[in-house]
Amino acid sequence: MNQSMESKTENLVPKMKTIPIRTKPMKRKASIKNKIRMFKMQSDKKIRRLEDKKKQLFEAAKSTSTSKPPGSDWTS
Repeated sequence: MNQSMESKTENLVPKMKTIPIRTKPMKRKASIKNKIRMFKMQSDKKIRRLEDKKKQLFEAAKSTSTSKPPGSDWTS
């Protein structure tokens, strides 16, 4: 009975017919210094991107606030 149960469970699992050939060499484990450097670079990129976005928003706000909408007079 045990043998028949095992064969049933084996049939449920799809079998790989071909073994995939690894084209890339195994990655070397990154040292802690490298991990820290990579993390800093990523965070710097994110900060720079956010600053650029903020700058664009400020520029857009400036251009809309300084230009008068048609038909309105601010002096009165």
